Amino acid sequence: MIKYFCASNDRAMLTKYIVNNPFIKDVEIQLDNNRAKGLPERYNEFIDRNLNSDAWLVFLHDDVELLEDIGPKLEGLPKDIIYGACGAKKTNGKGEIVGEILAQDPRIHNGNKFMFGRRVDGYEIVPTFDPLIVIVHSDLCWLGHMDFDEELGYHLFTEELSISLKKNYSIESAVVQLNLVHYSWGTKDQDYTDAHDYILKKHGLKRFIGATEKSAMDDQEEGDWK
Repeated sequence: MIKYFCASNDRAMLTKYIVNNPFIKDVEIQLDNNRAKGLPERYNEFIDRNLNSDAWLVFLHDDVELLEDIGPKLEGLPKDIIYGACGAKKTNGKGEIVGEILAQDPRIHNGNKFMFGRRVDGYEIVPTFDPLIVIVHSDLCWLGHMDFDEELGYHLFTEELSISLKKNYSIESAVVQLNLVHYSWGTKDQDYTDAHDYILKKHGLKRFIGATEKSAMDDQEEGDWK
């Protein structure tokens, strides 16, 4: 069983990519024009409501369009790992994006869709992944460790969770290959910088890399960001 969740303040985008998507069958929608709560708090509440569901819980951003039924991709996956669709890691000393997705943003490639990341077979362990989609089984949630940090808002809360789960409970993060389109490239605004600094302080890190910042990884030691 798969249970989807999406919180959004954009009714048109939510309807187009989530509500009307034929591959999404069981979805809980929260439309919040005032953003009274951040995504981490919304996600934690959804987890609490579904601890007994024996289901894969899938959190989607409203600008993500699934192009397939992901059920077959999740069958047989270990339930003690959290999953995303696009992450970053070092391979042979160089940073690379892991997980191939289709992306589109009017600021890039003249607004045309383009492929992004390295395709993976099955799943692949990564230090962090992008929050465009988060997949976790309710069995893992029962352990009580799946707690998105509600001090964070829109930025880097999935990366923080990956760091925390690995550091405190040896729970891994991974990318699973999914066919989807992400209709955004993101923006490094002040909220992003504040979230980044908060995570450094919380975990006593010198630096860490957000899931899709490959260019910043190449000159760093793995211990600085993993």
